[in-house]
Amino acid sequence: MATSLLDQNVDDEETIRYWIFPQLKAKSEEEQETEAEELVARLLAHLSQYTHQYLWNNQPFMLRVQRNKTFGVHLMGSTRVGDYLEDEWFIVYMLMSLTRHFPGLVCRLSTSPYRGYECSGVSLLT
Repeated sequence: MATSLLDQNVDDEETIRYWIFPQLKAKSEEEQETEAEELVARLLAHLSQYTHQYLWNNQPFMLRVQRNKTFGVHLMGSTRVGDYLEDEWFIVYMLMSLTRHFPGLVCRLSTSPYRGYECSGVSLLT
C-alpha cells in the first residue's frame, strides 16, 4: 500500500485533494483494507447519481484505499481542476453528500492556500 498524500508536501494550485476517514469495524489492517474497498464501491455508486452526466474539466473524482502509520486505513483522492472552480465546488458538494448519507464519515479536503475564497486551504466535513 502506498503512503497517503497527507505525508507528501505537494504544492499544486490546480489540484484538490480529499481524504475520507471511515469508522471501520474490522480488526486487522488487511480486513480493514477489504472493508474500505467495499466502502469505496458503495460511495462511488452513491455519487454516480451526480457524476454520470458531469463533464470534468481535467480529471474526474476518484477514491482509493490508503494506509499509513499516522492515519491507518483511509480513503483518499485527488483531482486536477485547473482554473475551473466549478469542479472544486462540485467535489465539496459530493463530499458533503457522502457525510450526510454515510454516518460516521469524516472528510478532509485541501486546496492551495492561495485561493481567494479559502484562507487556510483546508476544510473538514463531518
